[in-house]
Amino acid sequence: MLGRSKKNSLFEKGLLVLSVSFGIAVISVIMNGKTLMPVNTGILPSAIIPALALTVSLVFVLKARKHGRKGLMKSWIIMGSSTDGLREATKLLVSFLKRRSLGTRNAFYLLHVIRNGEEHVQLCAPGNTGSLIEEFLSSLKPEIEYKPGKPADCPGEKDAARANIHGDVATREAVDAGEHNAELAGKDSVLIGCTYEGSPVYIAKKDFFRHVGVFGSTGSGKTTTCSIIASRLAGIGVRVVVLDWHGEYPGLLPPMVTNVLRPVSMQMSINPFAIGDRESLVDILVDVFDLTLPQASLLSRVLRENEDLPTLQKLLEATMNNEDNGGWNREIKLAIARRMEPLLSREGTVLFSIKNSFALPEKGSVLVIDLSDISSNRLRKLYSLMYLRLIYAEAIKKSPLETVVIIDEAHNILPKTEVNFIAKMLAEVRKMMLGLVISTQSPSSINPEYLKNLNTKIVHRVVNGADKRVLVESLGGPGKLSSLLSSLRVGDAIISLPDSPKPQLVKITSVCGGQG
Repeated sequence: MLGRSKKNSLFEKGLLVLSVSFGIAVISVIMNGKTLMPVNTGILPSAIIPALALTVSLVFVLKARKHGRKGLMKSWIIMGSSTDGLREATKLLVSFLKRRSLGTRNAFYLLHVIRNGEEHVQLCAPGNTGSLIEEFLSSLKPEIEYKPGKPADCPGEKDAARANIHGDVATREAVDAGEHNAELAGKDSVLIGCTYEGSPVYIAKKDFFRHVGVFGSTGSGKTTTCSIIASRLAGIGVRVVVLDWHGEYPGLLPPMVTNVLRPVSMQMSINPFAIGDRESLVDILVDVFDLTLPQASLLSRVLRENEDLPTLQKLLEATMNNEDNGGWNREIKLAIARRMEPLLSREGTVLFSIKNSFALPEKGSVLVIDLSDISSNRLRKLYSLMYLRLIYAEAIKKSPLETVVIIDEAHNILPKTEVNFIAKMLAEVRKMMLGLVISTQSPSSINPEYLKNLNTKIVHRVVNGADKRVLVESLGGPGKLSSLLSSLRVGDAIISLPDSPKPQLVKITSVCGGQG
């Protein structure tokens, strides 16, 4: 079906062709005294002048109409006394324009602009609607103020149909725009929220296997966002694992698709020796227990000399019984024993034993690993990394895995060293359909290599200066974006999608304008 603007264009071209053809026929009669078919030539002289006038008039009318559509726009800059006031006024304005039958793509555009940390809306509309719009804008005072804008800043038809960004960030769009996201609706995608103009925003399933970052200060909405992602992914048949640092997710996810694993209470142990990669095992122990280079070297040597060790507790025992009892080596062994002492606690022996309870959830379901069931933060981190290591091995064996792992409070879990198995995992597992969602309130404290491998970023309110600098650089936005990140409301987020040229402002929600 042709859109309205395309139909108008074809109609106008048809009229122009007919008019020009008629003019040529008349001129032919004047020049040659002949017609293309027999007619009563007695009436031709009296018809020539009106016919020429009609032809010329049609040409000028059509040209004027075409020019008017491109250039005869009016623009207003709308400012609010507060961010909330401006957004509420924008909703009222959109509703008013739609009720007045002005809400077609070719009728008006709302450009949400943030410059120098200040937020305003630019409205572009045909000039003949000026008095009607100004009357309505006047009724919204004193909550808003407005002034004339520059019509030259208004988008052209092609530009407006596909762009969704204006100025420094978020959102440039016709009121019913969002064509790229609309194509994702009803397919393998996740509804993540909507723009303040009401357009739904989707993330394609394939983009979760290219990894996602969710950032924001405490209380900004990260956990809600990740719970929406988890339930939506399960709804399209993806298996989801949540490493839940604080035990918040069981109350946020639908019980029908959610299973909760409490490692200590349910005695769900992991055997770190279930896979043969001893190098990554040492790397994890070094990171979790803050071991020095000599301590790591001794552990590696003990592992090489004792290939049949069944548990981490036996590894620690073998290290203490190492025959080299020189003074220097003895101090290293004692230091290892002090640092790795949590492995000998009741929790340590329950969590890491010869029994391996590792299992993935069914497709279309969510497995929440409630890490708050583990009292020791070091053992929480160790359990999480061992689970990720086993998932990585599973993906290598059973690709495609079609699994997404949400790592809550990732700064508490992910290794900080530059080279580690998580960095390798992020770079390699997308082709295995294993995706990571890294959620953290402190992006500046995690390995920069992780950020480089996150193709989708969802950024809630961030107030820490170092975190803002890292995120602004990662988003590729201007420095002015930093002030916006501090002022986002709870549940608002700046989203950077792989197929969008710039970030966009989105209200995170599980329902958007009738989309469920």
